[in-house]
Amino acid sequence: MNQSDVNQKAMTIKEIADKAGLTPRSIRYYEQIGLLNGISRDPYNRRRYTSDDLYLLKLIKRARNILNLSLEEIKELAKCFQHDPTEIKIINKSLKLLTKQNRNIEIQQTELIKTKNIIEFEIKRLKSILAKLPSLQVENSDFSDQNLGCHRIIT
Repeated sequence: MNQSDVNQKAMTIKEIADKAGLTPRSIRYYEQIGLLNGISRDPYNRRRYTSDDLYLLKLIKRARNILNLSLEEIKELAKCFQHDPTEIKIINKSLKLLTKQNRNIEIQQTELIKTKNIIEFEIKRLKSILAKLPSLQVENSDFSDQNLGCHRIIT
């Protein structure tokens, strides 16, 4: 236990889970895989958490849920925080990871636009084919963008 731990009120796993918006199971898992290190224990061997641990858990939660970083990327952030919990190092590491994540999203966005264009082309092509078949009647022929369900052709 370091000096900053002595000056902070220790929290139980339930208390820190409530404050971080996580489950105790998630917190134990993060400790097991090395995201949380050096958790102190009381004389009854119960985990005792500090405000630094709470900050790190909130960082992990934000990185996982909002920023969609992988556990490996989060480990890089956690390691940075654990070795030197200054904001500058965490910000620099975050910038690096988020820039990489942003590039990946741009690539995915480009692929989604290509797929959307193919689907729109196919919708137009099928409507054109349908329009050229005047002898067929179409049941429920509402082909608006909101209603693209299955439709049965009646001859």
